Amino acid sequence: MLKNMKIKTLSAVLSPLLRRGWGRLLSFFLSEYKRFKGRPSALLKAIAKADKMHRETGKHYKVYFLENRYQVLTRMDIQARKFNGEFLYYMNVTKMSAITFFDTQTGFVSSFAYDLLKTKYSGMRLIKLGIVQSPAVIARNEAI
Repeated sequence: MLKNMKIKTLSAVLSPLLRRGWGRLLSFFLSEYKRFKGRPSALLKAIAKADKMHRETGKHYKVYFLENRYQVLTRMDIQARKFNGEFLYYMNVTKMSAITFFDTQTGFVSSFAYDLLKTKYSGMRLIKLGIVQSPAVIARNEAI
């Protein structure tokens, strides 16, 4: 039956199952999928990819968690997605800076990204990997 059907979206598959009472199980699997894609090792891989692309092209890259995975984007990528309709017309790099995990321009990870990485890796290992917090964030944490 599924071979003959052309399914374009995930919601076309999930909506009949949700009507049959599978909602709780589906939400569990979707949350586990998001948790798997948001793991610290995937963030490290995205940071390494951003650094490599920055060294090769010289452009400023940022790491975001969009569409249930980490993505490395430039300003031009965000503008292209806005033009294609994936982002709303008022979305820009400045407004997306609140959800940035890593920025190659500053070379620092955000505080929530550092906390995520710290759950799996020790502080010394993060320093060896070159992952450091912003001095302003460190000073703010010491003041508390």
